[in-house]
Amino acid sequence: MAIDNGQQQHEKQHLIVSMKDQHDDHSPPPPPTSTTTTYNAIPPPSATPPNNDDDELKTNIPLPLMALCLCTGSFLAMLDLSICLTILPEIGTEFKQFNIATWVHNAFSLCSLTASPITSRLSDIFGRKPILVAITTLFLVGSAGCGFSQSLEQLIFFRALSGFGGGGLMLFANLVTHDTVPANIRHRYQSYSGMVSSLGIAFGSPVGGFITDFIGWRYCFKINIIPFLLILYVYLVHMKNYKVPSMNRIPNGTLMQRLKYIDFGGSILCCMGNTSVCAFLILGGNTHDWNDPIVLSLMALAIMSFLSLAVYECYVPRNPLVPPHLLGNRTVVLGCIGLWLLCSVSGGTSVSMPQYYIGVLGFTTSKTGLCIMVFTFGSACGSYFAGRGFIQRYTKGEFQKIAVAFTSIVVVGVTIMYFWMLKQIPFMVGLVLWGLVGISQGFFFVNMNLTIPNSVAKSDLASTFSLIQMSRQMGYMGGVAAASSVTQASLKILLHKRFKGPDAEDLIHFIRTSLRDVRSLSPQIQAIVAEVLGISLSRAYILLIGFAILSLVAFSRMKNVDAKLITNMGRT
Repeated sequence: MAIDNGQQQHEKQHLIVSMKDQHDDHSPPPPPTSTTTTYNAIPPPSATPPNNDDDELKTNIPLPLMALCLCTGSFLAMLDLSICLTILPEIGTEFKQFNIATWVHNAFSLCSLTASPITSRLSDIFGRKPILVAITTLFLVGSAGCGFSQSLEQLIFFRALSGFGGGGLMLFANLVTHDTVPANIRHRYQSYSGMVSSLGIAFGSPVGGFITDFIGWRYCFKINIIPFLLILYVYLVHMKNYKVPSMNRIPNGTLMQRLKYIDFGGSILCCMGNTSVCAFLILGGNTHDWNDPIVLSLMALAIMSFLSLAVYECYVPRNPLVPPHLLGNRTVVLGCIGLWLLCSVSGGTSVSMPQYYIGVLGFTTSKTGLCIMVFTFGSACGSYFAGRGFIQRYTKGEFQKIAVAFTSIVVVGVTIMYFWMLKQIPFMVGLVLWGLVGISQGFFFVNMNLTIPNSVAKSDLASTFSLIQMSRQMGYMGGVAAASSVTQASLKILLHKRFKGPDAEDLIHFIRTSLRDVRSLSPQIQAIVAEVLGISLSRAYILLIGFAILSLVAFSRMKNVDAKLITNMGRT
């Protein structure tokens, strides 16, 4: 890489400063004023000039190999997430608990949400390498455990373990890319990360369908074992730990003093609130009445947890989950709110479409996966073209307008899908429109990954990416829980209206807990189930349309960010 004379002189000055520092280290130390042993996980970097983020931070791994490992981890984590939603009917049917099988997904999402901000802060103390190794190991062990689970409870436990690792893998793919890739080519690597994540979702559906139909759903989790063993080997043996400027905000001290800069309390309260909301939505109107004391207690616990979180974050932690000054950044606040709402739409459609294909149209799991691939492959294409410079080249930096445009397409698409659930429009028309919604979301997510981080200082990048990840996970998890709640509650009511008699309760319970086995019933009953399930799913889409409209309102109020600043991302 060519270096001009000015830069050579600058580096010589750095070398002189570094040598002077080393000489000073050998001079007699001043008399100690304290006997406290300080802790520093990794040595600080030599002084670097501000805003010099074009120099690669050495990980001792070639940049292409590092990107390959990061992208593979993110790809498999998203593949795992997509596979899980596709095979939920099979899992729920095998364990005779389909009506609560959503917990298999929500356990992953809740733990991922809890782990993301903690892993980000821990990496500021210990460096990126040990945390990257830890989350990779957790995902590996969790995936293996899921493959050998013998009950729904065991599966949920190992999915939770996978979630602690999976959330970090998706976060670190962006975080380490920003650490190690020069700013002038960073958007390209960012597009690679976004593209492989979208491809993971895209291929998860068909891969999960074929594996489930021909081998069994357990192998959908076992396929992660060998790739993650190889990735873990690269990280353990070849990767070098390193430090970036954002880590300097945590001063040296004892290990316990440095750990106080991690907001464990805020993470726990956030997890309690989200868990209570999910439990409230999944149990209410499904296994318990809405006025049941357990359901009401869960709602009260959720409200108390979020109120306590707000008070706690304002007064207690030294380094809160969301730095207070970021709340004054309109781009960050409205961008994350809109992202949360739009991911709620994405989560709701993701959990409802397999039920539509299998329960309403009678498709096999493999055929269902191919149909779902239309949406996710469209999302991958949108991410790819956005990352290749489409936004910068053709929108002249009007990120806010492009977000509004693509969100409008999502609003229209989800509205039409309401009628699709009721079979009021041709199947192919609905499938094509769903693919267009996928393309729009792909463009949108890359847009947000450029816009939101570009509006903050480099020292806030880790917190910002953590906030983006939390918004996406909370939205996706909430959308899954909300859509499942509306669908199951409506299905229960409609089935009780259609089936009467002494055996009606047993039949309704069988339908709600073993959706995949409905095909073993008489054709007349299958037709009734398909009709009421379609109506139930359409009611869930009314809620999703509301989420999409609210996200459009949020993005319409968001401040624009000039595309010319992309090459200087994080320098301010």
